[in-house]
Amino acid sequence: MLLSFLALAACGAPVIHLVGDSTMCNYAPNTVEQTGWGQMLSGLTRDGVKVSNRAVSGESMRHFRSSGRWQKVLDEAKEGDLLVLQFGINDAEKRNEKKFLCPESFCEELVRAVREAKEKKISVILATTIPAYSFNKRNEFVLSRREYNQALREAAGICQIPCVDLYQLGARRMMDVGAQKSAEYFILDKRNPNAIDGCHTTKAGAQVMAEAFVYGVKKANLPEKSFFR
Repeated sequence: MLLSFLALAACGAPVIHLVGDSTMCNYAPNTVEQTGWGQMLSGLTRDGVKVSNRAVSGESMRHFRSSGRWQKVLDEAKEGDLLVLQFGINDAEKRNEKKFLCPESFCEELVRAVREAKEKKISVILATTIPAYSFNKRNEFVLSRREYNQALREAAGICQIPCVDLYQLGARRMMDVGAQKSAEYFILDKRNPNAIDGCHTTKAGAQVMAEAFVYGVKKANLPEKSFFR
């Protein structure tokens, strides 16, 4: 693995390109606690590996393409780089025709994107969404976001590429620490400061999700594990 890492570095510093939504993207330092898990990933990489976080708040796979952002990522990425693709939240917004895709079309759009990246010999990992804060009154974790995460898993299977199930990995961590501790992983609702946002992470939560992603890469023994410490 070290030799493969050095070979990539010899061709230019490998870059991890992150493509996703508000749960992954970077936030300005004045955005109080809200932090995307992609912000924390550079702290987990080996020296010489760069992270280019192209995730955008509110984005879906469909709109990321129609806005021209996807083509920019393809134009900048090179052989030896890693592309991490994570959508499935805003894609479900039926009232927004610019973003919405049914699960079947979402899967097809992911397959199209993966094949375009593979044509450039860019390694691709699909990642399911991070889990929402969804504990019931008995403090039991309730699974959600099933359809789109399953569509993403199916896309990975069709393309025969890895899928890091960040939803399951993150949910397991939240179940392990319980509802009260997990609440610290999510920001407060901007409309109701007494309630938990449930979708967007604090710095602590983003760190948990970033570590879960790296754990998933290493557990699957993917070649890209050499990118991480």
